[in-house]
Amino acid sequence: MKTFSAQEVNQVLDFPTLINALDAGFKQAFGMPQRQVFALSTEPEKHDAFAVLPAWNEDVIGVKAFTYFPENGAQQLPTLFSKILLFNRSNGAPLAMIDGTTVTYWRTAAVSALASRYLARPESMRMLLLGAGNLALPLIAAHLAEHAIAHVAVCGRSECRWLSYRFVRQS
Repeated sequence: MKTFSAQEVNQVLDFPTLINALDAGFKQAFGMPQRQVFALSTEPEKHDAFAVLPAWNEDVIGVKAFTYFPENGAQQLPTLFSKILLFNRSNGAPLAMIDGTTVTYWRTAAVSALASRYLARPESMRMLLLGAGNLALPLIAAHLAEHAIAHVAVCGRSECRWLSYRFVRQS
């Protein structure tokens, strides 16, 4: 079984390829039972959770498992830990374990850019991003890969800023 770290995921993915792959993938048949999210505390103010998200197609069985501990930030720890396991569909053999947190950032950003492919005006050059957390930079990069955006406004909890780019589209 191969293991892929966050660094290895970042080295092999690019947004133009990923956005197009997701576009093609969403048009294919797949199986995806309901995700299972388990609360890890009975205390109403605690939101710790463990989740399992299975999916498969003709070639691969996959499962993403993650933990969510929102209070980890106070201890300088990530609030989310995630792994993706892939298995051979024909015989069930394990194929890979992949850093799921990094894949989640890439996929979430790419799906957002893919949606904008169908919903945004082609001539749009400005983007408003609400939130300045871990997804902010991947979201901007994904949308820059899809559109000729020249200005991005990022609004976080305490302030909003306009960023300007000299965008050169690569074919």
